Amino acid sequence: MISVKKITSKNFLGTITALMFVLLCFAYPISAITSNVLGLPSTLVNVTYRAFNLLIALYVILVLCLTNFDKITINRFSIPLLCFFGFYFLRIFWDTIIVSVSTEQSLIEIYSFYIGSIIFPVIAILLAFKFADLKKTFMLMFYVLALTNILMMFFYFSQSGWVISPEMLMNRAEIKGENEELLIINPISFGLYGGYLVLLCLSFLMILKDSISKKFVFLICLFVFIGFANLILGTSRGPFLFTFLGIVLISFFHFSYAKFSLKYSLNFLMTSIFITLACILLYIKVSSEGIEIGIIERMINTKENIQSGDKESRNELFMEAISMFEKSPIWGEKIVLDSTSSYPHNAIVEVLMATGLIGFILYLFIIFNLFVKFIIFKRYTKYFVVIFSLFVLSYGISLTTGNLYQSVDNWNLIAVLLCFSNKLTTESFKKM
Repeated sequence: MISVKKITSKNFLGTITALMFVLLCFAYPISAITSNVLGLPSTLVNVTYRAFNLLIALYVILVLCLTNFDKITINRFSIPLLCFFGFYFLRIFWDTIIVSVSTEQSLIEIYSFYIGSIIFPVIAILLAFKFADLKKTFMLMFYVLALTNILMMFFYFSQSGWVISPEMLMNRAEIKGENEELLIINPISFGLYGGYLVLLCLSFLMILKDSISKKFVFLICLFVFIGFANLILGTSRGPFLFTFLGIVLISFFHFSYAKFSLKYSLNFLMTSIFITLACILLYIKVSSEGIEIGIIERMINTKENIQSGDKESRNELFMEAISMFEKSPIWGEKIVLDSTSSYPHNAIVEVLMATGLIGFILYLFIIFNLFVKFIIFKRYTKYFVVIFSLFVLSYGISLTTGNLYQSVDNWNLIAVLLCFSNKLTTESFKKM
């Protein structure tokens, strides 16, 4: 029988907080695809999935308040984040309840995401993530992302009739629900979760390599390929670009930790030559077959549009958001654009539009605190830099799509990064 002492212990609270974090950030496609498998409405399954995570957050907060209220501590770096959440919530409440601003999404959707999947989970993370076993948490991240990517790939090919052709590289991968008009996983999500898996696996190979066995290395390499395949199939510029930046960051951390020797230099040289030759040969083979890769074409078109001065429709949304900020620069205009009753697809201009200079200053403090932690990353365990590389991808996506009150993985990743303190020094790793 489970004792009360056990389910209120710091170890248990840390474990379920880590589980909540991993599910919120990396398991959405599992929830969405489950609705297809069970033949249930995707809304019902997703609400259940998010409600489960909310219950974990509420339980963690409640237990800590009842049993350790006088000992509750949070990292001082997280104070601007909590202040921003409070100010932005007032903006949402004022717009939706007091003045009844028209929004593209329902009030239930807005509040359930912002309160249920961001505010309460972030508070739980700030309070209890420091009790989590980081090694077990990262293994859970790997297994969840591995399952996520396998399911996405399987159901994509299943809905495509298992027809594998060069044209797939030009189309944007997506998964439809029971109602074929409804997308449950869009191309951006394909690229995002594929990119997450690529970055996590490369981090195991390049940063956390001392913590994995040689047998596990082969499995990691296999899932690098699966994640990269989903990234390419998504044909989405944001995930592709910011995954690449994440890889650059992981390489930087790798060299920062590396102890250079003749053996290391030779291994690095041989690996670099092998990867370069493989990429060249693959490109030659693809070109000779007349196969076009959609993501490459989209990146080239974007470059040409920038050079020619052509603007996309999203640029007009950015400009409208800036114009709304100029109308009310102190505390912002409102949470949605006038023209679309939706969001401008860029976190920074949305902060300015919705919260003005007050919110923007708080937001800058959040980014500044993350930058400070990046500068002194060697004071923390190596797990910190892996989370940071995932955050680069998540934050990059927030600059090209999405909105503040639905950026679940981005805010929760920020909360985890802010939890790290210099009391958590680099750990000695055990073989898996």
